[in-house]
Amino acid sequence: MSAITVADGLARVDDDLCIRCYCCHELCPDAAIDLETGRLGRTLRTVGIR
Repeated sequence: MSAITVADGLARVDDDLCIRCYCCHELCPDAAIDLETGRLGRTLRTVGIR
């Protein structure tokens, strides 16, 4: 989707272009991509809803 660009050695994700397929996380040969859980996801996990 071309959501990731690299400039000056730093990769950036354009949230407007990202379709949340997580292929970047699964395929990164350096395991350099960490997924973060947002506030809503943490809240739902806390109350037992997945």
